[in-house]
Amino acid sequence: MKTSAIIPITVLALLLVGCNLPGVASSAGLSPEQQAATIVAATMNAQPAGATSIPATAVTPSSSPAVPSATATSKPTLKINTAGTECRTGPGGDATVVATFNAGTTLDLVGKDNVDSFWVVVDPISHNLCWVQGGDGTPGGSYQTVVEVTPPASSSSSPKAPARPPFVRYSFECTFATGGSQLNVDLSWTDQADNESGYYIYRDGSQIADLPANSTSYSDTTTAASGHTYVYGVAAYNDVGISDQAVTKGDSITCQ
Repeated sequence: MKTSAIIPITVLALLLVGCNLPGVASSAGLSPEQQAATIVAATMNAQPAGATSIPATAVTPSSSPAVPSATATSKPTLKINTAGTECRTGPGGDATVVATFNAGTTLDLVGKDNVDSFWVVVDPISHNLCWVQGGDGTPGGSYQTVVEVTPPASSSSSPKAPARPPFVRYSFECTFATGGSQLNVDLSWTDQADNESGYYIYRDGSQIADLPANSTSYSDTTTAASGHTYVYGVAAYNDVGISDQAVTKGDSITCQ
């Protein structure tokens, strides 16, 4: 069969089939070729009954690479160097002493006061902030990250009692004689106040001396009872009041 004969036959077949295709109405006035073209288009666009649309291929985004966490830094700390180190409510000798730390104590370091050369730490007992003099502690950990802290506003306009004078050292000597033992005690302390009128010295809680301002030492001689432990104290005072006492501790001042 020749090629030219195939086309009329195909068109005729389509015309016959088109009459039975759903959704394709007879179009009056159209030539057989036009009707055949209409049927072809309808056939190509028709979707078999029960067929479903092909869903679009879901594209799963690739997961982003995990961002490495920053290198952890060690917590800033301050290791106390000096026995009896005082921690105050602010920098300077006028601030109230709120805690005393032993050498080797490690504290959480939260700030620095470069102007007054103090470290700001957390008192582990009260959990409040207090100031430690710069030379009394060695910083550790990531201490470079701590912030500069502004000291509390000074209340110097209101008179207040002087700061407590901490002991630097104390020593004693017992002299034994027929009439009884004699105790000689030498005391020395740091003058932390700048508003004191003087210093009171105490033995076993009783005042035994009144020293002028800026005093930093005192020697006492007394008859010693064998086996008795003597406790000495020193406090600064002014017209407003008396500071807390710095006292000797333990059973060191005893004549046997």
